[in-house]
Amino acid sequence: MEAMKLAEVIEKAFAGREMPAKVTDSDCTDLLDTDVVDTLWFSGRNWREITWDDWKEHNVALSFFNREALAYWLPSVLVLSLQRPDEYMSSAGYLIRTFGSRCWAPSPVHWKAYFRERFVGLRTEEYEAIKEWLLFIIKHKTYGISRLRGPGDIFERALETVSFAQQETMASSQNLGGRGGNTPTT
Repeated sequence: MEAMKLAEVIEKAFAGREMPAKVTDSDCTDLLDTDVVDTLWFSGRNWREITWDDWKEHNVALSFFNREALAYWLPSVLVLSLQRPDEYMSSAGYLIRTFGSRCWAPSPVHWKAYFRERFVGLRTEEYEAIKEWLLFIIKHKTYGISRLRGPGDIFERALETVSFAQQETMASSQNLGGRGGNTPTT
C-alpha cells in the first residue's frame, strides 16, 4: 500500500477518537520530571496539528500516555512517519520496539499490565491500520532495528503482538457482552 493511501486508512480508522481530558496516569507530576511534562504538552492539542518537530521535542510522550491518549495521538505518529519514512522518528521506533519486544512479544501470557492496559482495547480498524503501517515501515531500512529478517525478527513479533492484542480485545468484548474492540474506549 502506498503512503498516501495508508495515511487515509489510518485517519479513517482513528477518526472516531475524541481528545482525552487526561493524557497520563503517571503519579510523577513533579515539574522536574520532564517526561511527564512532555506528555502533558499534548493536552488540548489536536492530533492532526502535531508536527514531526513536536514529536522530536516530546518523543517520550507515547510511553507515558494512558490508553485513551495513546489511541488519540497514535495516528499522528503513524501518519507523520509515513510522510518521511527515510528519516527516523523516535516515537515510531518506540512503537516498533514495544510491539516487537522480546520481553513479551508476541505471547499475551508475558504481557505486563502496563502493555495490556494501553494496547488492548483499541478498535478492530485501528489494529488493522497499525498492522498495515508496520508492513509499510518494514520496507524502509530506517527502522531496520534488527538486521536479521525472517522468522523471529522484531517486525514479525510486532505484527504478531498487534494481532494478539486485537484477539484479546475481541475476547474481552465478548466477555463484556459486545463492548470493546469495535467501540472506542473512554
